[in-house]
Amino acid sequence: MEQELREFFKTIGRGRLKKIWQQVKAGKGNDLEGEDRRYADLMEEHKDEYFEAFEKADDRHLDPDADTDAYLHVSFHRMVEQQLDDSDPIEAVQLYNALRGKRVSHHEAVHLLAAVFIPFMFDVLKTGGEFDREGYRRLLKKAKGRKPEKIWDMLDREVYDEDLDGGAFSEGVYRLRIELEDIDPPVWRRILIPVGATFRDLHAAIQAAMGWEDAHLHRFEVRDPNTGQNVFIGRPLEDDGWEDNVRPGWQYGIADFIGPETPQCRYVYDYGDNWTHRIRLEETLPAEPEKTYPVCLEGERACPPEDVGGVAGYEDLLEIIQDPKNERYEEILEMIGDFDPEHFDPSEVVFTSPES
Repeated sequence: MEQELREFFKTIGRGRLKKIWQQVKAGKGNDLEGEDRRYADLMEEHKDEYFEAFEKADDRHLDPDADTDAYLHVSFHRMVEQQLDDSDPIEAVQLYNALRGKRVSHHEAVHLLAAVFIPFMFDVLKTGGEFDREGYRRLLKKAKGRKPEKIWDMLDREVYDEDLDGGAFSEGVYRLRIELEDIDPPVWRRILIPVGATFRDLHAAIQAAMGWEDAHLHRFEVRDPNTGQNVFIGRPLEDDGWEDNVRPGWQYGIADFIGPETPQCRYVYDYGDNWTHRIRLEETLPAEPEKTYPVCLEGERACPPEDVGGVAGYEDLLEIIQDPKNERYEEILEMIGDFDPEHFDPSEVVFTSPES
C-alpha cells in the first residue's frame, strides 16, 4: 500500500489537477477520459465548496501539511473510490455498504471513509514508513457498526486528538480493572491495553494477567451503546449443529462497546466453572511511544486453578489445603502442585500475541 501511495502522489500533482480544473470550469469536463474524467466528476461535485481554492492553487506537489487543500481533498475521494472499486480492503466496502444502509449519501460515505484513511496515509507521506494496513482495517471494523455522528466522535477522540502523546494518530490506552466475582478477598488485576485492541486481544491479555490457561470457551457480555441491547462477543462454538449467538472477538474493537458511556462489562471464562470477571474502565491515558502494550500494573492474589468446580469448588479447595488432616489433602496437593492463593507478582506476567 505504501508504494501505491507514493506512486499516486508522484503522478497526481497540482499541475495535472489544475489542468483538469480548467476543463471543468470551462464546462468541458465530460470531454475528458479515464482517470482525468473521474477527477473532473469529483471537482464538479465540489465546485461550489472549493471554487476559490481550485482557482488559487499553484503547481506545487500536493502538500499533506496544508490546512485546507481542495486538490488533496478530491484526491482522497479518488483513492477511497479506488478501494471500493477494487474491494481492497474489503472492510472499506463493508463500512461503505453499512453507511449506505443507514441512508448516508455516497458523497458523505466517501467522506467518512476518507477520514478513516487519512491519518494512515499521512503517516506514510510524512515519515516514509510502511502503511499500517492492519491498523487501517481495524479502524474500519470499529467504525462499521456506528452511526455517522458516532464515527466522527470516535475519530475525534481516538485519532485526531492532538493532545494525545504520539501525535494525531495515537489511539491511547485504556486502564482496566478486572476482578473475579464472588471471591473474597478479591482476586483482581489492573492492566493497560490499547484503545484499538479487539476483544480477542483483551481476552488474551486477561488470560495472561489472571494466570488462566486458555483451555475453555469464553465470552464478553457487553451492551451495545448504539442499540442498548446486550450482546455476547468472544469465541463462538465450533459446532455446526449449535449456535450460541457469540460474535467473533477478532471482528470487534473494545472501544465499540467499552467507553465513558459504557464503562463496565463482564468476561466469562469456562462455561462449566463459570468464572465471571467484572471489567471496569477506569481511565483513558495517552500511550507512551516507547512502551509495549498490554501492561499489567498491579493486582492481588492468584487466580484459582483450572477445573476446580467454580467458586464453590475453589472455596472447598482452600479449606482442604489448610487442613492437613482432611482425607483429600494429599489428593488436592498433588492436583494443584505448588499453589499459593495469596501470591501475585505483576512482573511475572508475560503477554503473548493472541495468534500464539
